Amino acid sequence: MIYHLINKEKWNKVKSKVYYRPKSVDREGYIHCSYDDQLLKVAESFHRGEEGLLVLCINEQFLGDMLRSEDLFNLNEKYPHVYGELPIKSIEKVVPLEVNESGDFIKPNLESISTLVVEQGEWT
Repeated sequence: MIYHLINKEKWNKVKSKVYYRPKSVDREGYIHCSYDDQLLKVAESFHRGEEGLLVLCINEQFLGDMLRSEDLFNLNEKYPHVYGELPIKSIEKVVPLEVNESGDFIKPNLESISTLVVEQGEWT
């Protein structure tokens, strides 16, 4: 499983489509993702202060050659990148990324969640 962060508003616009194509595909050629142990670091580094973030839990088996694990910025750590549009069917779960009173993100227990988030935080 790999993970991608998206805000609720954007997710609500793309969830009924066949593919998700963020602007990073046009700019850089790929979609930025993370592994489980990188999720909070990415959230804090690039999304601090944002509200309404969701974690897209992506099944790698749908991605084939589109998925590459790379250290493009010489961080001594490889991150998953999806080259091209992300098939919506590859998203197994969509989970809210909550914040605590200090504004720090709280990592959800992604393994124990078996449901999909729909409109505005409602669960099905």
